[in-house]
Amino acid sequence: TNPLGGKTYQDYAKDPTIPRNSWVVAPDYKTPKTDQFSIGFAQQIGPRIGVQADYVRARTDNTPVYWNANVFPDSAQPTRPCDPRVCGYPYPQYRIVYYQTSQGRWEYDGLQMGFQLRRGSSRFDVQGSYTLSRSRGHADGNRYGFILNPFNIDDDFGPLAKDQRHR
Repeated sequence: TNPLGGKTYQDYAKDPTIPRNSWVVAPDYKTPKTDQFSIGFAQQIGPRIGVQADYVRARTDNTPVYWNANVFPDSAQPTRPCDPRVCGYPYPQYRIVYYQTSQGRWEYDGLQMGFQLRRGSSRFDVQGSYTLSRSRGHADGNRYGFILNPFNIDDDFGPLAKDQRHR
């Protein structure tokens, strides 16, 4: 079956009754910036044991995010968007108005620990490591993340899909 109902893409492009989508870039759009800090130590304990630990903190501000700006606030909860099927669209000539801004933020905290045991004259050494980390942010997108609530973007701040707590 034809998913376009017998029409072509050009037919849809010429039809003025079909609402279009639009992209708007914020006039104060900024370049993302990352600050990173790390500190660590390593210690040899006796002739055969070594341990180490490192802490890493990274924060990226001005990460690109976007949201649908063509929604009204919900009258019952003004910090939440109202479903357009109920409230309609502020700009009815468009379906979705993607508003791209640099208001996003990502954070990473990680603690990596390790040890090494040398077995002396043996041909084998033993090593182990463990990482405890968290990665949080406004959106999971590698380049652009979609924000679900344009009236309070911090509703979308939380653990990212790429977060691996224990490694």
